[in-house]
Amino acid sequence: MNKRANLSKHVKGASGWRYYPVVWLRNGSVRPNHVLVNGKAEHHQGFYSIEWYERGRRRRQAVGKEASEAQAALERHLHRLRGLALGFKAGQEAQESKRSLV
Repeated sequence: MNKRANLSKHVKGASGWRYYPVVWLRNGSVRPNHVLVNGKAEHHQGFYSIEWYERGRRRRQAVGKEASEAQAALERHLHRLRGLALGFKAGQEAQESKRSLV
């Protein structure tokens, strides 16, 4: 199972709507409203999305317009992917025995 995911931003440019990778700061946070276009950081408005591969197919999920919310969503998604790789099922609750207290 793939345990990787990327954060990108969907922005409108001269050639239409495209996905570009976000700019990461040295402290590990996302630089708000900046994307890499041809290797250079540029300021663009748009929305963030997470992309990953699942069963050989690329998946994308929109996660909002704020950089901090997008980074938190990416971390939650990576945590879920690592759990799935370890054998946990999504939404799996702790299963208790079904004995009544009486």
